Amino acid sequence: MSNNFYKKHLSLLSSFVLVFLLATTTYASDEKILSFFKENIKNSKIMSELGLPLNKESINVSIVTTMKLQKPKNWTAYLIEYKTKTKTVYKSFYIGDGIMSTRLFDMNTGEEFEDPIALALEFNANYYDEEHLIYGNKNAKHKIVIFADPLCVYCRTAVPEAIKYMRKYPNTFAVYHFYFPMLNASSPLLQASIAARMKGKKNIYPELYEIDLDYHEFDLIKIVDAFNKNQDTKIGLFDIMSPQIQKALQKELKVAREHLITGTPSFFVDGKKDPSKVLYKKMKIVQ
Repeated sequence: MSNNFYKKHLSLLSSFVLVFLLATTTYASDEKILSFFKENIKNSKIMSELGLPLNKESINVSIVTTMKLQKPKNWTAYLIEYKTKTKTVYKSFYIGDGIMSTRLFDMNTGEEFEDPIALALEFNANYYDEEHLIYGNKNAKHKIVIFADPLCVYCRTAVPEAIKYMRKYPNTFAVYHFYFPMLNASSPLLQASIAARMKGKKNIYPELYEIDLDYHEFDLIKIVDAFNKNQDTKIGLFDIMSPQIQKALQKELKVAREHLITGTPSFFVDGKKDPSKVLYKKMKIVQ
């Protein structure tokens, strides 16, 4: 399978932990693994985590690709596709030693193993557009892509720091920002951001990462008011609920799904995912 296939078809899934006893042997064939997934497509926990309907639509399950893990040995990453008439969802699972899990941690370091399938993906160059270019020259030497949520605690530190550094060197960095909402108030906030952008508002970031808003907030009026106060705009509820904004919202989320984004912030440097999130600091500055 080429990376272009993944770029086109991969969808975002929530990060969650599920561990299943798959077999008593240390190895299971792809046929047995696929059979396991098909037999469990009506498991309510699995379906709710995947965001798929339970007992309402027929679901086709298939193995998209596999990748051997260097560590732990004898484990393999499987990318599984769940497909209905209205939705396609992908999830990576780790299988080895008769066990299946969605997450693996190194007990010596406490660090989570990166999904090798997600790491192998390259950022789709078609999304290097003016709409998401927030700082720098589009022809700059390095292209940096940030997927983030301004209400995410870690993002509120890491992203403004990255932007503050890179905006000083427009010929070195072209900075592209994609919003990946993860919290209660995040989606309406994204809709307000899109509405403001469509009305010609510039430089929404990094100020938006300083917004005074509780991420547990559900009241749309309070969310929009907080955005307007932060950005000195006059966005209304009708603005964020318009079909045009809803379409733009789905487009924004589609980019994240295609690149298997499951957490924020996520950085890509020159098309490659950067798990460290600080690789930009090591780039040679071009004046």
